[in-house]
Amino acid sequence: MIRRYAAKQAASWITGHLLPVHAMTEPFLFEGFSAPGYTQVPDEFFDVCLPHLTGAETKVMCYLFRRTFGWKKESDAVSLSQLTDGIVRRDGTRLDGGAGVTRETAANALRSLERKGLILREPQVRPDGGTGTTVYRIRFRGQSGIPTPPVDRSDSPPAAKPTPPVGHTDAVPVGEADRQDPRSTTDSPQEPTSTQIDWPAIRDRLRSRFSRANWETYIAPLTFAGWDHGRAVLRAPNPFVADWVRGRFGSALAAALADAAGRPVSLDIVAA
Repeated sequence: MIRRYAAKQAASWITGHLLPVHAMTEPFLFEGFSAPGYTQVPDEFFDVCLPHLTGAETKVMCYLFRRTFGWKKESDAVSLSQLTDGIVRRDGTRLDGGAGVTRETAANALRSLERKGLILREPQVRPDGGTGTTVYRIRFRGQSGIPTPPVDRSDSPPAAKPTPPVGHTDAVPVGEADRQDPRSTTDSPQEPTSTQIDWPAIRDRLRSRFSRANWETYIAPLTFAGWDHGRAVLRAPNPFVADWVRGRFGSALAAALADAAGRPVSLDIVAA
Protein backbone atom coordinates (compact mmCIF):
# COMPACT_ATOMS: atom_id res chain seq x y z
CA MET A 1 0.00 0.00 0.00
CA ILE A 2 2.82 2.39 0.90
CA ARG A 3 4.63 1.66 -2.35
CA ARG A 4 1.46 2.16 -4.36
CA TYR A 5 0.75 5.48 -2.62
CA ALA A 6 4.32 6.69 -3.20
CA ALA A 7 4.17 5.69 -6.85
CA LYS A 8 0.91 7.55 -7.41
CA GLN A 9 2.18 10.63 -5.62
CA ALA A 10 5.34 10.56 -7.72
CA ALA A 11 3.25 10.32 -10.88
CA SER A 12 1.09 13.18 -9.69
CA TRP A 13 4.16 15.43 -9.47
CA ILE A 14 4.54 14.99 -13.22
CA THR A 15 1.03 16.32 -13.86
CA GLY A 16 1.67 19.29 -11.59
CA HIS A 17 -0.53 18.48 -8.60
CA LEU A 18 -0.73 16.16 -5.62
CA LEU A 19 -3.78 14.12 -4.77
CA PRO A 20 -5.31 14.23 -1.28
CA VAL A 21 -4.71 11.19 0.90
CA HIS A 22 -8.34 9.99 0.74
CA ALA A 23 -8.04 9.68 -3.05
CA MET A 24 -5.06 7.34 -2.75
CA THR A 25 -6.32 4.74 -0.27
CA GLU A 26 -8.08 2.43 -2.72
CA PRO A 27 -8.55 2.07 -6.49
CA PHE A 28 -11.51 3.86 -8.06
CA LEU A 29 -14.08 1.87 -9.99
CA PHE A 30 -17.22 3.75 -11.02
CA GLU A 31 -20.41 1.67 -10.91
CA GLY A 32 -22.08 3.69 -13.66
CA PHE A 33 -24.30 6.75 -13.93
CA SER A 34 -27.77 6.75 -12.42
CA ALA A 35 -30.63 9.00 -13.52
CA PRO A 36 -29.53 11.64 -16.06
CA GLY A 37 -28.53 14.93 -14.53
CA TYR A 38 -26.50 17.54 -16.35
CA THR A 39 -24.44 20.66 -15.73
CA GLN A 40 -24.24 23.20 -18.54
CA VAL A 41 -20.71 23.97 -19.67
CA PRO A 42 -20.03 26.51 -22.46
CA ASP A 43 -18.61 24.89 -25.60
CA GLU A 44 -15.76 27.41 -25.59
CA PHE A 45 -14.40 25.78 -22.45
CA PHE A 46 -13.65 22.64 -24.47
CA ASP A 47 -12.88 24.25 -27.83
CA VAL A 48 -10.77 27.22 -26.71
CA CYS A 49 -9.75 26.98 -23.05
CA LEU A 50 -8.98 23.30 -22.50
CA PRO A 51 -5.64 23.21 -24.38
CA HIS A 52 -4.36 26.06 -22.19
CA LEU A 53 -5.26 24.54 -18.80
CA THR A 54 -3.31 22.21 -16.55
CA GLY A 55 -4.90 19.11 -15.11
CA ALA A 56 -5.42 20.80 -11.76
CA GLU A 57 -6.97 23.90 -13.37
CA THR A 58 -9.33 21.70 -15.38
CA LYS A 59 -10.47 19.82 -12.29
CA VAL A 60 -11.03 23.01 -10.30
CA MET A 61 -12.89 24.61 -13.21
CA CYS A 62 -15.18 21.59 -13.54
CA TYR A 63 -15.93 21.79 -9.82
CA LEU A 64 -16.83 25.48 -10.16
CA PHE A 65 -19.09 24.72 -13.13
CA ARG A 66 -20.91 22.16 -10.99
CA ARG A 67 -21.24 24.47 -8.00
CA THR A 68 -22.61 27.33 -10.12
CA PHE A 69 -24.35 26.30 -13.34
CA GLY A 70 -25.04 22.82 -11.97
CA TRP A 71 -27.21 24.32 -9.23
CA LYS A 72 -28.66 27.03 -11.51
CA LYS A 73 -26.54 29.66 -9.80
CA GLU A 74 -24.49 32.53 -11.19
CA SER A 75 -21.97 32.36 -8.35
CA ASP A 76 -21.22 30.41 -5.21
CA ALA A 77 -19.00 30.62 -2.15
CA VAL A 78 -16.35 27.92 -2.47
CA SER A 79 -13.70 27.27 0.18
CA LEU A 80 -10.38 25.52 -0.29
CA SER A 81 -11.54 22.77 2.06
CA GLN A 82 -14.51 22.09 -0.19
CA LEU A 83 -12.24 21.87 -3.22
CA THR A 84 -9.96 19.40 -1.45
CA ASP A 85 -12.41 17.32 0.61
CA GLY A 86 -15.84 18.02 -0.87
CA ILE A 87 -19.05 18.87 0.98
CA VAL A 88 -20.71 16.80 3.70
CA ARG A 89 -24.18 17.84 4.78
CA ARG A 90 -25.12 18.32 8.39
CA ASP A 91 -26.90 14.96 8.43
CA GLY A 92 -23.66 13.25 7.40
CA THR A 93 -24.49 12.55 3.76
CA ARG A 94 -21.83 13.49 1.22
CA LEU A 95 -22.85 15.99 -1.47
CA ASP A 96 -19.64 15.75 -3.50
CA GLY A 97 -16.01 14.69 -3.21
CA GLY A 98 -14.35 17.96 -4.17
CA ALA A 99 -11.96 18.39 -7.08
CA GLY A 100 -9.40 15.81 -5.97
CA VAL A 101 -6.53 18.28 -5.45
CA THR A 102 -4.54 19.46 -2.46
CA ARG A 103 -5.14 22.79 -0.74
CA GLU A 104 -2.01 24.39 -2.19
CA THR A 105 -2.81 23.11 -5.67
CA ALA A 106 -6.38 24.38 -5.44
CA ALA A 107 -5.21 27.85 -4.38
CA ASN A 108 -2.69 28.01 -7.23
CA ALA A 109 -5.27 26.80 -9.75
CA LEU A 110 -7.79 29.43 -8.66
CA ARG A 111 -5.24 32.21 -9.02
CA SER A 112 -4.22 30.95 -12.44
CA LEU A 113 -7.82 30.59 -13.66
CA GLU A 114 -8.48 34.19 -12.61
CA ARG A 115 -5.37 35.41 -14.43
CA LYS A 116 -6.40 33.50 -17.55
CA GLY A 117 -9.83 35.16 -17.48
CA LEU A 118 -12.05 32.14 -16.83
CA ILE A 119 -13.40 33.12 -13.42
CA LEU A 120 -14.11 36.18 -11.31
CA ARG A 121 -13.34 36.31 -7.60
CA GLU A 122 -15.43 38.22 -5.03
CA PRO A 123 -13.71 38.51 -1.62
CA GLN A 124 -16.13 38.43 1.29
CA VAL A 125 -16.06 40.16 4.68
CA ARG A 126 -17.75 38.69 7.74
CA PRO A 127 -19.74 40.92 10.14
CA ASP A 128 -16.88 40.71 12.64
CA GLY A 129 -14.48 42.10 10.05
CA GLY A 130 -12.79 38.80 9.29
CA THR A 131 -12.33 37.26 5.87
CA GLY A 132 -15.28 35.21 4.61
CA THR A 133 -15.41 32.46 2.03
CA THR A 134 -14.59 33.80 -1.41
CA VAL A 135 -17.42 33.79 -3.96
CA TYR A 136 -16.52 32.65 -7.48
CA ARG A 137 -18.42 33.13 -10.72
CA ILE A 138 -17.75 32.06 -14.29
CA ARG A 139 -16.53 35.03 -16.34
CA PHE A 140 -18.40 35.96 -19.51
CA ARG A 141 -17.23 38.20 -22.29
CA GLY A 142 -17.33 41.87 -21.33
CA GLN A 143 -16.96 41.24 -17.60
CA SER A 144 -13.90 42.43 -15.74
CA GLY A 145 -13.00 43.00 -12.13
CA ILE A 146 -15.46 42.36 -9.31
CA PRO A 147 -18.98 42.55 -10.81
CA THR A 148 -20.85 42.98 -7.52
CA PRO A 149 -19.95 44.41 -4.09
CA PRO A 150 -18.81 41.91 -1.44
CA VAL A 151 -21.63 40.28 0.52
CA ASP A 152 -21.58 38.28 3.70
CA ARG A 153 -21.40 34.54 2.98
CA SER A 154 -20.63 31.94 5.64
CA ASP A 155 -18.29 29.01 5.17
CA SER A 156 -20.86 26.49 6.39
CA PRO A 157 -21.93 23.51 4.24
CA PRO A 158 -25.08 24.03 2.17
CA ALA A 159 -28.47 23.00 3.40
CA ALA A 160 -30.28 19.90 2.21
CA LYS A 161 -30.22 21.29 -1.30
CA PRO A 162 -28.51 24.46 -2.55
CA THR A 163 -30.95 27.14 -3.56
CA PRO A 164 -30.64 29.68 -6.38
CA PRO A 165 -28.99 32.98 -5.41
CA VAL A 166 -30.77 36.19 -4.66
CA GLY A 167 -30.22 37.26 -8.27
CA HIS A 168 -32.84 34.71 -9.27
CA THR A 169 -35.50 37.16 -8.07
CA ASP A 170 -34.27 39.78 -10.52
CA ALA A 171 -36.97 38.63 -12.91
CA VAL A 172 -40.20 40.40 -11.98
CA PRO A 173 -43.57 38.62 -12.28
CA VAL A 174 -45.58 39.22 -15.39
CA GLY A 175 -49.00 37.89 -14.59
CA GLU A 176 -50.71 37.06 -17.86
CA ALA A 177 -48.08 38.68 -20.06
CA ASP A 178 -46.07 35.54 -20.72
CA ARG A 179 -48.94 33.06 -20.45
CA GLN A 180 -51.43 34.42 -22.98
CA ASP A 181 -50.77 33.57 -26.60
CA PRO A 182 -52.23 36.31 -28.82
CA ARG A 183 -52.99 33.68 -31.47
CA SER A 184 -55.53 32.10 -29.10
CA THR A 185 -57.69 35.24 -29.01
CA THR A 186 -60.37 35.91 -31.57
CA ASP A 187 -59.98 39.67 -31.54
CA SER A 188 -56.27 40.40 -31.09
CA PRO A 189 -54.82 43.79 -32.05
CA GLN A 190 -52.75 44.16 -35.16
CA GLU A 191 -49.27 42.78 -34.72
CA PRO A 192 -46.74 45.56 -34.08
CA THR A 193 -43.87 45.90 -36.46
CA SER A 194 -40.25 45.82 -35.39
CA THR A 195 -40.01 49.56 -35.98
CA GLN A 196 -42.71 50.13 -33.36
CA ILE A 197 -40.56 48.57 -30.66
CA ASP A 198 -37.68 50.68 -29.39
CA TRP A 199 -35.71 47.77 -28.00
CA PRO A 200 -32.60 49.76 -26.97
CA ALA A 201 -34.79 52.03 -24.85
CA ILE A 202 -36.63 49.05 -23.32
CA ARG A 203 -33.34 47.32 -22.61
CA ASP A 204 -31.93 50.42 -20.90
CA ARG A 205 -35.02 50.77 -18.74
CA LEU A 206 -34.51 47.19 -17.58
CA ARG A 207 -31.07 48.06 -16.21
CA SER A 208 -32.46 49.08 -12.82
CA ARG A 209 -34.28 45.75 -12.42
CA PHE A 210 -31.18 43.59 -12.69
CA SER A 211 -27.83 43.40 -10.98
CA ARG A 212 -25.00 44.90 -12.98
CA ALA A 213 -23.50 41.49 -13.73
CA ASN A 214 -26.85 40.09 -14.93
CA TRP A 215 -27.58 43.08 -17.12
CA GLU A 216 -24.14 43.20 -18.73
CA THR A 217 -23.91 39.44 -19.26
CA TYR A 218 -27.43 38.49 -20.28
CA ILE A 219 -29.61 41.52 -21.09
CA ALA A 220 -27.31 43.98 -22.85
CA PRO A 221 -26.26 41.50 -25.60
CA LEU A 222 -29.88 40.76 -26.59
CA THR A 223 -31.25 42.20 -29.83
CA PHE A 224 -34.85 42.47 -31.02
CA ALA A 225 -35.31 40.24 -34.08
CA GLY A 226 -38.93 41.17 -34.84
CA TRP A 227 -42.25 39.34 -34.61
CA ASP A 228 -43.14 35.79 -35.56
CA HIS A 229 -46.88 35.05 -35.66
CA GLY A 230 -47.56 37.34 -32.73
CA ARG A 231 -44.53 36.31 -30.70
CA ALA A 232 -41.75 38.78 -29.97
CA VAL A 233 -38.35 37.31 -30.84
CA LEU A 234 -35.17 38.29 -29.02
CA ARG A 235 -31.81 37.06 -30.27
CA ALA A 236 -29.04 36.03 -27.84
CA PRO A 237 -25.35 35.80 -28.81
CA ASN A 238 -25.15 32.03 -28.17
CA PRO A 239 -27.34 29.07 -27.09
CA PHE A 240 -26.07 29.14 -23.51
CA VAL A 241 -27.17 32.74 -22.95
CA ALA A 242 -30.46 32.05 -24.76
CA ASP A 243 -31.28 29.13 -22.43
CA TRP A 244 -30.25 31.09 -19.34
CA VAL A 245 -32.30 34.16 -20.24
CA ARG A 246 -35.30 32.09 -21.29
CA GLY A 247 -35.41 30.23 -18.00
CA ARG A 248 -34.61 33.06 -15.59
CA PHE A 249 -35.53 36.40 -17.12
CA GLY A 250 -38.16 35.61 -19.75
CA SER A 251 -41.04 36.93 -17.64
CA ALA A 252 -39.39 40.30 -17.01
CA LEU A 253 -38.54 40.73 -20.70
CA ALA A 254 -42.04 39.74 -21.81
CA ALA A 255 -43.55 42.25 -19.39
CA ALA A 256 -41.34 45.06 -20.69
CA LEU A 257 -42.25 44.25 -24.30
CA ALA A 258 -45.93 44.03 -23.40
CA ASP A 259 -45.80 47.53 -21.89
CA ALA A 260 -44.20 48.86 -25.06
CA ALA A 261 -46.62 47.03 -27.38
CA GLY A 262 -49.70 47.90 -25.34
CA ARG A 263 -50.91 44.30 -25.30
CA PRO A 264 -49.95 40.88 -23.90
CA VAL A 265 -46.83 39.49 -25.53
CA SER A 266 -45.51 35.95 -25.86
CA LEU A 267 -41.75 35.84 -26.04
CA ASP A 268 -39.29 33.61 -27.85
CA ILE A 269 -35.52 33.80 -27.29
CA VAL A 270 -33.30 32.32 -29.96
CA ALA A 271 -29.54 31.98 -30.41
CA ALA A 272 -27.71 33.90 -33.10
